[in-house]
Amino acid sequence: MARLGAGGMGRVYLGRSTSGRAVAVKVIRAELAEDPHFRRRFAREIAAVRRVAGFFTAAVVDAEVEKSPAWLATAYVPGMSLEEAVRVHGAWAEESAMALGAGLAEALEAIHSAGVIHRDLKPSNVLLAADGPRVIDFGISCAAEASALTHTGMAIGTPGYMSPEQVTGGAVGPASDVFSLGSVLTFAATGAGPFGSGLPHAVNFRAVYEEPVLHQLPAALQEFVRSCLAKVPAHRPTVAALLDRLAKAARLGDDVTSVLATAAWLPAAVATAVSTRSADVASVPTEPATKIIAADLLSRSAVTPTPPPPVLQPVAPRRIEVGQWTTRVAFSPDGTRLATGSSRRVGVWDLRDANSSELLWRQKIGDWLLDSLKDMAFSPDGTRLATATLGERTAVVWDADTGERLLQIAHGRTVEHLAFSPDSTRLATVPQLGTVLLWDAATGRQLLEFPKHGEDSVSCVAFGPDGTRLATGSVRAALLWDAGTGNRLMLLHHDTATPHGLAFSADGARLATFSEDSLAVWDVTSGERLHHIPQRGNNAGAVAFSPDGTRLATGHGKTAAVWDAATGQRLIEVAHKDMVWGMEFNGDGTRLATGSIDKTAAVWDISSTCPT
Repeated sequence: MARLGAGGMGRVYLGRSTSGRAVAVKVIRAELAEDPHFRRRFAREIAAVRRVAGFFTAAVVDAEVEKSPAWLATAYVPGMSLEEAVRVHGAWAEESAMALGAGLAEALEAIHSAGVIHRDLKPSNVLLAADGPRVIDFGISCAAEASALTHTGMAIGTPGYMSPEQVTGGAVGPASDVFSLGSVLTFAATGAGPFGSGLPHAVNFRAVYEEPVLHQLPAALQEFVRSCLAKVPAHRPTVAALLDRLAKAARLGDDVTSVLATAAWLPAAVATAVSTRSADVASVPTEPATKIIAADLLSRSAVTPTPPPPVLQPVAPRRIEVGQWTTRVAFSPDGTRLATGSSRRVGVWDLRDANSSELLWRQKIGDWLLDSLKDMAFSPDGTRLATATLGERTAVVWDADTGERLLQIAHGRTVEHLAFSPDSTRLATVPQLGTVLLWDAATGRQLLEFPKHGEDSVSCVAFGPDGTRLATGSVRAALLWDAGTGNRLMLLHHDTATPHGLAFSADGARLATFSEDSLAVWDVTSGERLHHIPQRGNNAGAVAFSPDGTRLATGHGKTAAVWDAATGQRLIEVAHKDMVWGMEFNGDGTRLATGSIDKTAAVWDISSTCPT
């Protein structure tokens, strides 16, 4: 029995059908399978996708919805995902990308002909085999997401690949999958999506209101992708028209299936990797699907569940009703004030009274509902507050006492992240799909621009405690730079996901990197990874060391967690009613501030539950 992996729906194994055919057996997580809403939707999706008959799709072979555990088996595709292929071997040349687009368009044509909309076409749902690409998970994964998200009113899909109508809750039809196809082709040809990276709501905002970033695409491919990414569904080409155009551009002729049935259309390095992967998998012994399902059920029942961590319950939690999505929070250096950033507003609250939180000032930062604050930071001397907002495309420096706007640095693009130097004299900013820019924090004069890591854009930034080093997040990596010269010092590989949060320990010896799939702690002298803590969720935007360096705090899902920085053990959790976007320790590490899109900020006393 070979385990292929695990995901949001459950565990996946390589097995065989009764006729000896290789199949991928997905055993559904118990908590999903026990949900009546999930079972009903899952049954409907299975019935629909069984009607799909296309060469470039992975067909559903069998399924069982009512038994425990629930499971489904699909035809096994020996190869690798497009996401892995680009991550490991780099972006594709124009002709290979167009050939891929033709294969995916043919797959969508088959899916749509069966009355099914994929809803979640993305690089990880495209498998590459020696006999052509395959589209997987059409419609099925939505059953799991709908079960968990319907009550929140959130859109179902993956930020960066969702169409505007998906994001805004409009009617979703075949044109939505065409939009997703345009995003997938952009990723294949450039290594990044057309709407950048960052927090999900920010990426979704750009998909709805901003033009895609396509300048790195070859001219011919850019034309196809731009038509797919039209904001209005009726303005996008049909799948049939797109297939015809891509097939001609890639010189595939009329028989796309035959041409893609060999590995010749793939980039050479990918073709070799796919061939090797296929040979490796062929040598793995497999079990009948029924035996796999029984073994999985027994293994789950035999495992002693790990006791959940204690949930922090302060005697008198201080909650601040911000009134709008709270995407960032920041303590002043002395801990007497808390800044909150929300949709359209930034404010500063006085925390000196133990029983109340007085609003000192509040300023408007945008007009659109989604003009939320992307990042914020007090200057280490406590006199200024810097903010980056989605709509203004600027970094703004405010007087922390009065709310007066002192400085505005225009970028022409959304500013994703920012950080003050420890001496408060410099401000580092990260514009969308750009490089790190270093500014004089008093005058706004640009001092330095840090180069990209290849063609990869920067996702986040943090200064080391002595101000001589700068850390940046890039595509599946973190980099250390000399903050004075811009020279690169070290590259740290961060597995499969891009870090969206960085934090140095107070002594500067360690760097924490945080992404959707892991929290890692690194020795910045040797580059050794000291800890790796797997994470699971769709929100990873903040990480912070406690001032003494013994603990780490992370925001993930609806909780913020505090970890022992030496052992990687989870110590406590604090919960909100909805997604936690921002969190930060105060100056002595006795309190933790969190911000959530449940429209509140909270200050938690962690001195007794998690002592220093």
